[in-house]
Amino acid sequence: MLSKSILPLDEANVIGMTDGEVRRAYCKALIQTKDLDAEVVGRSETLVAKIKDLKAENLHLKDQLQQSRTESDQLITEKNQLVAVVASLKSAASETLLSHLSEITNLTIKAQELAASNQYQDLLKQSEQAVKNQVQAQLDELMKTLGVELPQSSL
Repeated sequence: MLSKSILPLDEANVIGMTDGEVRRAYCKALIQTKDLDAEVVGRSETLVAKIKDLKAENLHLKDQLQQSRTESDQLITEKNQLVAVVASLKSAASETLLSHLSEITNLTIKAQELAASNQYQDLLKQSEQAVKNQVQAQLDELMKTLGVELPQSSL
């Protein structure tokens, strides 16, 4: 409606007009001016309301942004704490693993030593028994050769 033009009432147009025509043109111009003023006021009020709404929305978005930043900071802090906990757990697990490996190695060495000792003891017993058997056999043979009979005794 702002594109509506007010009737031109300049000196050239008024000179050829009667008083009634001038008054009518003047009244028309006043009415159009009032209509335009009302339209401008209406649009201004609409724009002011839109500006207020946009300001409120802007404040709301700023609050949301701040809240998002706070949540993001909290998440970063939690992530860093979890990273530290994981690193601590990895370190503890590594230490525990090394300790267990050391224990296993020591136990393996002891088991090997024990097995070797047991094998040595078994071999020693077998050797002693073989020597006893051989001595007994030689003694028996010697006794036969000599013709002496002794009661069987175990060496």
